[in-house]
Amino acid sequence: MNEKEAADLETLKIGIAAEPDFVRSLNAICQVLDMGHAVYHLAPTASPGLEIPYVQTTYSPAWIMQYIARNYLTFDPVLARGLGGGKSFFWSEIERSDDATKAFFEDASKFGVGNCGFTVPIANRGGRRAMFTVNKLDEEANFKATIKGKEKHLGDIALILHSKALAAIGVSASIPALSRREVECLNWTAQGKDGASIADILKISEFTVRDYLKSARTKLGCTTIAQAVYEATRLRLIKP
Repeated sequence: MNEKEAADLETLKIGIAAEPDFVRSLNAICQVLDMGHAVYHLAPTASPGLEIPYVQTTYSPAWIMQYIARNYLTFDPVLARGLGGGKSFFWSEIERSDDATKAFFEDASKFGVGNCGFTVPIANRGGRRAMFTVNKLDEEANFKATIKGKEKHLGDIALILHSKALAAIGVSASIPALSRREVECLNWTAQGKDGASIADILKISEFTVRDYLKSARTKLGCTTIAQAVYEATRLRLIKP
């Protein structure tokens, strides 16, 4: 990613944070990132505030109607993985050996959904799970090259959209949201990995790992990393 692209992404983040219209924000994301579509999906919760999914998308009304008619909400493999927590992923990582999954992606493509996608899971202290996705029709290698170097920016964008969604449903936007890296570092810590091992796995410095764990601990209101892991597990922000 060059300096202009980085500057454009910073400008984009400022713009979508100030933009009152959610779909216009998604369209701006598509334009800057050269994507076909962008989607934000906030899952329903058992607590007051959201009993049905909150979804904002650039998909066509025809695909939305098809999605509802075929009850894909209960099957969508991207949704299942995205709301399951964990790290960001490319759609190409989703196993497609079964006929149902193949049929889903084939059906989606008929309605203009891109064959290549990248999804950022979102989890916060309130126990709410969400995901942000961008996709387009492209060769996989080209698509990954487009995403490369922009992962952190996409994580930041996901959190901005998450705050906008919480505000839209009347939930305080001040609820802290863990970043992708914070979730990853906590998850690996829960699996018994030390800072050096996590740094090696994530290809970042051990100092950066400590920073992510510290910020996650602070957001979770904990005094130790062990407490933070416990709290994150209890809130289902990470899997034990």
